[in-house]
Amino acid sequence: MLAVFAHPDDAEICAGGVMAKWAAAGREVHLLILTNGDRGSSDPTASRAELAATRRPETEAAADVLGLASARVLSTHDGELENTSVIREAVTRRIREVRAETVVSCDPTAVFFENRYYNHSDHRTAGWIALDSCFPGERQPAFLQRAARRGPADPGRVTTCGWAGRTSRTTSRT
Repeated sequence: MLAVFAHPDDAEICAGGVMAKWAAAGREVHLLILTNGDRGSSDPTASRAELAATRRPETEAAADVLGLASARVLSTHDGELENTSVIREAVTRRIREVRAETVVSCDPTAVFFENRYYNHSDHRTAGWIALDSCFPGERQPAFLQRAARRGPADPGRVTTCGWAGRTSRTTSRT
């Protein structure tokens, strides 16, 4: 199982209980964070470099507490996550490395939560990246040639791509 989320602490908030439960039941659970956490503070004097340097070990420590097999944090800056072939390739490669059959992320269609909140663009983008990395990315090796050359050569393992946290509707592909 691979959890793909935008920011450090998103996975713990949205799916921490499920990830811990799966890990405790013997499933190999991995975490991939797509941004480095460098804007994750309301303190205007906080150093972005120091925030990113703090968020990585926090993510790793949280993964240890939850019993996860691994946690990785990519270097994309908060607020700058885009659904590009470079990011999809990194996610596709990680799906293949851990041989994930299940991928969990944010619901990319969840924009408005009543009249109280609208979803961060990085959260929505992370969901689209996860979905696009499952299909066509992971299932069709020719779609992302570099990922096919660098990762395990047995695509087509992902059977479920599901949404965690608050969603706009119940959605998953099985």
